[in-house]
Amino acid sequence: MNDTLFSDPTSNAEQYTAHCDGGSRGNPGPSGYGAVIEDSKGRIVAELSEFLGIRTNNFAEYSGLLGCCAGPSNTARSACASSPTPS
Repeated sequence: MNDTLFSDPTSNAEQYTAHCDGGSRGNPGPSGYGAVIEDSKGRIVAELSEFLGIRTNNFAEYSGLLGCCAGPSNTARSACASSPTPS
């Protein structure tokens, strides 16, 4: 059994970083999220966004993170989340 929550960062597995943010205009209000997933060399491997309808700000924020976890492929599942996206 593995005693740690995350895999060994020194392994040969490719590392990915997800930058995600969500928001709503009003709370609740029209909402959505956007995310960018990068590989270890900073190359963009996925860009995600979704309009969520009338939702709360918290719903939009968490949807951004969950969108990265579900992602376009298994690649996104190993992403490390960072929210909100730095400017």
